[in-house]
Amino acid sequence: MYFSKKKKSNILFYADSRGENLPKKDYYKHYGDKLSRKHNVTSIVTPHKWTTTMDFLYTYDKELKGKAYDYIILHTGIVDYSPRQQKILVDTIYPSKKKAFEHIFPRKEILKHIHKQMGTRYENDHTSNMYSKEMATHYLIPKLSKIKNLIWISSNRIHPYWRGNYWKDRPSNMYITEEYSTIFISQLRNTINLLKWHEEQVKKYTYDNIHPNMRGSNYIYNEIQKILNDTTK
Repeated sequence: MYFSKKKKSNILFYADSRGENLPKKDYYKHYGDKLSRKHNVTSIVTPHKWTTTMDFLYTYDKELKGKAYDYIILHTGIVDYSPRQQKILVDTIYPSKKKAFEHIFPRKEILKHIHKQMGTRYENDHTSNMYSKEMATHYLIPKLSKIKNLIWISSNRIHPYWRGNYWKDRPSNMYITEEYSTIFISQLRNTINLLKWHEEQVKKYTYDNIHPNMRGSNYIYNEIQKILNDTTK
């Protein structure tokens, strides 16, 4: 009796630093590496110092659109909407990423937003982030929604009294990342919702409120496999 082998999927995997092992934590296969064992995976992980969803869309539109990917797995967003020191955002991040920012958002709206103070200070400066929730809804999410084979991995909840192995406290308004993730989850077709993790699970599945550890990585891998299995039936 002859059994044909199941065809491997062609997958584009694009991620910020959550898509790979942290330094000195390479004693296990992170979920992107595990996917590569079963599928034909093109990995683009942390291609920039600040890897954002805008970087993905700029690269996708300029270089990758039209290529034969069965699925595109995207794990970005936390860099975009995390509060950070406003001076660094205005003077360093935005100037170094203008092409990617302005590929998605009107320049006037970017400048207005990044100069707006969020009402919380961090390390002797006001905080700001890269775009508003309204900008995400109006400009960014519609572009992601046009990618029919996209699988988007959300951020998880932020434990307010725990920083894990991160060496300093994060801004006290980090909770806003949950509000952004909720919007993306509600408007994108295929998502892996890590907001389901309650606070104790955040401690169980991440190193530092942000980066998945081995348990978190395996959780994400299994959730990806569920979607892949469902869509290939």
